[in-house]
Amino acid sequence: MYSARLQNMMQQIARDYQGKIEDAVTKVLSQPKYRNTGEGLGTLQVKVIDGDAEKSPVIVVQAADHIFRLESKGLQWTKLPNMKNMLAWAEGKKPDKKEARQLAWAVAKDKYKNDTWKPKRWRRPSLSAVLKEMNAEMLKEFDKAIQEDMDQALKEG
Repeated sequence: MYSARLQNMMQQIARDYQGKIEDAVTKVLSQPKYRNTGEGLGTLQVKVIDGDAEKSPVIVVQAADHIFRLESKGLQWTKLPNMKNMLAWAEGKKPDKKEARQLAWAVAKDKYKNDTWKPKRWRRPSLSAVLKEMNAEMLKEFDKAIQEDMDQALKEG
C-alpha cells in the first residue's frame, strides 16, 4: 500500500519522464532507416495511467505494430561470406585441398541461401539511458519517501 506522499512522488516522476521517453522514442523513429513512410512516428503515443494506493503509475508507449518489424526486411545474406576465412576454416577440417575447397564453397553457398541475420531491436541506447535514469530516480525518491514516512510514524508514536 502506497502512502499519499509516495503516490504523489511516483505520479510526478511518471509525468516528468513521459516527455523524456516520448522524445527518446521520437529520436529513434526519426532516423532514416525507420522513416520509410513516416506512419510509424505518426502513431506514437506515450500516456501515463495514474496509480493509486494499490498500484504504481504506468507509462504506456503505443505505436503501430509494423514499427517493430521494420528491421526484419531483407535479412538474407546479400553476398557470400569471406571465402579466404572460409577456406582456412575448411583446411582445418579436411586435409585434402580439393575436399577442403568443396566444403568451404558448400558451406558458403548454404549460408548465402539459408542463413539469416538476426534483426536488432529498434530500441536504442538513448531510450535505454532514459529508462535507467528514471528507474534510478524512482528508487532514490522511493527511499526518501519511505524514510520520511518512517520518521513521521516514529514521531507520532
